[in-house]
Amino acid sequence: MTADTVQHGAVMSVPYRWGSALWPIAIGAGVFIFGVWVLKTDVLGVSFKDLDLEDVFSSLFCVMLGPVAMGLGWVSCMARLQSQLAKGLELVVDDRGLHHYILGTVPWSEIKELTYLEAKEGENTSSNAGVRIVLSALAFRRLGPHLQGFSNFFVRLQLGYSKDKQQLSLTYSAPLCDPYALWQRMCREVKF
Repeated sequence: MTADTVQHGAVMSVPYRWGSALWPIAIGAGVFIFGVWVLKTDVLGVSFKDLDLEDVFSSLFCVMLGPVAMGLGWVSCMARLQSQLAKGLELVVDDRGLHHYILGTVPWSEIKELTYLEAKEGENTSSNAGVRIVLSALAFRRLGPHLQGFSNFFVRLQLGYSKDKQQLSLTYSAPLCDPYALWQRMCREVKF
């Protein structure tokens, strides 16, 4: 564990992860194009009428999954462009609370749980250190303006929406931020 070097009251920020929006758009487009390509007549020397049922359903799944992935990335980009935070920032932490690019200002009283996730390295898995922030049911009212039409599905995915648990879950990890310092900074303010 690193030493406590974050001063009380210091403002911390997490830069926006453009990859979290651009990768789903690129992957979704690729999956969609692949699905359409397979369904097209005479692909790989096999006509559509000769495809077996498994190939058809796999291709249709790709055709449906592609736009979902692209929509997730697109909504994330649009939310970032409409954000009230400084350019390039996803989260700002100060004495008033968390300032999130979709939720706006979330007071400290609306934080239900803070968890520091240590880095894991193994033979089959590896993950960076991170901090998980669980917001209480009070934070749901912040979703109102963002849950209009079809985009609400994608906003819910971005915010880790869980209706059953009545919570939102945000996760920030290295290398975009120092998760331990971020966790320490928030622990000073949050009273459970």
